[in-house]
Amino acid sequence: MVSIATTTGFANTDFNLWPPFAPIWMLFLSSFTTCSGSTGGGMKMIRAMILFKQVFRELLRIIHPKIYNPVKLSGQPLENNVVFAVLAFVFVYVSCIIVMTLAMVASGLDLITGFFGGGCLHEQHGPG
Repeated sequence: MVSIATTTGFANTDFNLWPPFAPIWMLFLSSFTTCSGSTGGGMKMIRAMILFKQVFRELLRIIHPKIYNPVKLSGQPLENNVVFAVLAFVFVYVSCIIVMTLAMVASGLDLITGFFGGGCLHEQHGPG
């Protein structure tokens, strides 16, 4: 999990031996492990918080259509263009994951290996 979250690329186990749910859940969780100042490859925690708050804002709007309920961080309301920028980023992020996974699968890898990044998870075969 630490290797995936820090985007080091180091793998010491064969994820194909695990039940499919485990590596997919692990990758999902590792997408949110980096903080806003980090160089990790995740979505960043601040964006996840804004996304989470926006989801609840929209659910509340379903129940109360005329409510004024801005998304807030540190008690300060965010402008809608910031929230929409985060939503657009998340859409592009997820779209890239889907497209790259499909490209890896099209190249002959199985779905789990393609989803986790391809060649780094294959067994290393010695000469001969």
